[in-house]
Amino acid sequence: MIPELHKPADHRFVDVAEDEGSVAGYVGWSVEPLRERGTINILAVTPAFRGGHIGRELASTQFVE
Repeated sequence: MIPELHKPADHRFVDVAEDEGSVAGYVGWSVEPLRERGTINILAVTPAFRGGHIGRELASTQFVE
């Protein structure tokens, strides 16, 4: 599923949060440039990192295409 989320030509992107070399979480989003709008399609945080605001940080990042 993850490889399908990142297709810049289709305005779909992924960002990954890491902590000391471990994946802490990831977010997949898409944008509609003509409508100047974006949608978070998936947001996941590894159980060991939950409660540490990783999800909040991933969701609040200013994404630029």
